[in-house]
Amino acid sequence: MKAFVFVVFILVIFLEPMIEFDTLEEAKKDKFELDTLIIMDAIALYMTTNGTGVPSLSDLVPQYLAKMPECPYHGEYRIITSKSGFEVLCESSE
Repeated sequence: MKAFVFVVFILVIFLEPMIEFDTLEEAKKDKFELDTLIIMDAIALYMTTNGTGVPSLSDLVPQYLAKMPECPYHGEYRIITSKSGFEVLCESSE
């Protein structure tokens, strides 16, 4: 019984950091997805109001966004536009 408890204890010690890492990565992914939806809604509202695409994400603040969300991946949000639409990305400036 003591050996079993010891093995479980060792597994918990070694697996706990991995579980927390997965949780942190999932939280970052969830935040990125939510931020993307918020930014895309603001872009759509801007386009409806102004009849043109957004020149820069900074043009959304403060009328369409109270402030620009912070990217969970230590980068800055930016948009890429094309004929088929736009995409919101989070890229590091490094």
